[in-house]
Amino acid sequence: MLAQFDWLLAVESLTTVRLGIVPWRRPVPLLPRHGFCDQEAVLIETFDRELVSADSGELASCEEVFGNFERAAVFGVKR
Repeated sequence: MLAQFDWLLAVESLTTVRLGIVPWRRPVPLLPRHGFCDQEAVLIETFDRELVSADSGELASCEEVFGNFERAAVFGVKR
């Protein structure tokens, strides 16, 4: 897990990345089934391949789901 933490610290320093944490007990509507989307494509990982889709319906669905996670997440340093 140390390598994962190291990677998160490196990625968090990018200006295009906003890193948030969803607290363990915070309710979320569902769990994500795959990892990544942006305004241009959805990356869907299966057991044996990665699929990339630019379908507007999939992009809208992904944006809605990840928006729910963004609203559930905590950003920045809380002291």
